[in-house]
Amino acid sequence: DVTGGIGWEGLAHLQRFEYQPAQEAKSNADRLAGSLIADYDRRWKYDKGDYAVVDLGLHTRQFTPEDAVGHLTSRLPVDRRTAEADVRRIACFPMEACAAILGWRELIRLRDDVRAARGGGFTLAGFHDAVLGYGGLPVPLIRWGLGLDG
Repeated sequence: DVTGGIGWEGLAHLQRFEYQPAQEAKSNADRLAGSLIADYDRRWKYDKGDYAVVDLGLHTRQFTPEDAVGHLTSRLPVDRRTAEADVRRIACFPMEACAAILGWRELIRLRDDVRAARGGGFTLAGFHDAVLGYGGLPVPLIRWGLGLDG
C-alpha cells in the first residue's frame, strides 16, 4: 500500500509528466504507472493546483463551498455536480491536495538526484521500481535507503 508517505497522488503526478500513456509497459512500475495515471485522471481531473487553491480557500475560510464550486467549474472541465462532490471531499480531507503537490515535488527532486548519482546507468523504470519497492515510506526515508543522504 503506497497511500502513506509518497501517496498515490504524488506518484500519479510524477508518472503523468514522465510517461506518455501509450508507452509500452516494460516493468511492474510502468504497468502500475498506467493505472496511477488513469486513477489520477478519473479522480483529480486536470490540474491539481486548482484543487489545492480550493483546499486552502475552504480551510482558511476565504472560500465558501459555493465559491469553491464556482472556482472549479470556471477553471476545469467539470460539471457542477462533480465540482460539488469534489468540494465535499476536499472539505473532509484538509491539505490532501497540497500534500500531493509537495509529494510530487519531492519525488521530482529525488528522481533528479538519483539521475545525477547514477549517470548513464539511470533509467526511469529502474527508478520507479526502486521507489515502489519502499512501499509507503516518506520520500526522505526512500532517499536515505537509496544512499543519497547520510
